[in-house]
Amino acid sequence: MRKIKIIFWVSILVLMPLCSSCNLFNGDPSLADGESGGFGAIIFCENVTEDGVVIGASNNFPEDINVVWAYFNYWGLEKGEPWGRLWTHDGQEFINAQNEIWEDSKEGWVAYSIGGDYDLEPGKYELTLLLNNDAIQRASFQIINK
Repeated sequence: MRKIKIIFWVSILVLMPLCSSCNLFNGDPSLADGESGGFGAIIFCENVTEDGVVIGASNNFPEDINVVWAYFNYWGLEKGEPWGRLWTHDGQEFINAQNEIWEDSKEGWVAYSIGGDYDLEPGKYELTLLLNNDAIQRASFQIINK
């Protein structure tokens, strides 16, 4: 019996790191409630490749940055479902896209950028993701003066 317990725990210790990217170990709420959808943690970064690799992840960016990307995973969403995003800058509404309709697949990742056509002024930027008018996920980053 003792030998079986040892084999069990050694197996767990060996398999756990191999499964560290599995949803089970990352606390993906979609496993807890298969009927509801959601958004994963928001990662801010300098760029995202076409296959979803985040480049230059940070919560603090220099004032000369032209674009900041917000990357996040999603699951359990249906086409036509109401969703949205709200960006604020120092507590003031910056971009309001709260009344959107979901058009992507049921699960995957997506990245949205701000900046590019306009300067990102120093200060705190916050992104709130909404699903059916409920705030589901929120994160912030800062543009820092040099």
